Amino acid sequence: MKQPKKPTLAQKKLIADAGLDPEKWMVRYEDNGYLHIIDKGVLEQREVHIIDKQTGQIVKRPSDGGENIGIAGRASHGDRNMENAPGF
Repeated sequence: MKQPKKPTLAQKKLIADAGLDPEKWMVRYEDNGYLHIIDKGVLEQREVHIIDKQTGQIVKRPSDGGENIGIAGRASHGDRNMENAPGF
């Protein structure tokens, strides 16, 4: 995943129209229909929201089944099966 970027002026307007403070959010990803934003909060507790560009509404929040990402958005190393790894 790429690093989140500062929103452009058009993206800031879209974020503000969705009822959020643009200064507290960074753009994680943007596609043709949606703007994926991530808050600038504590790394372990970051929230991801997805804004529909057509309606300007938030379509996905962490409490609605959205995702909360951990440190740098990566899975923990405990998820891997290390029994069959070389040297173990």
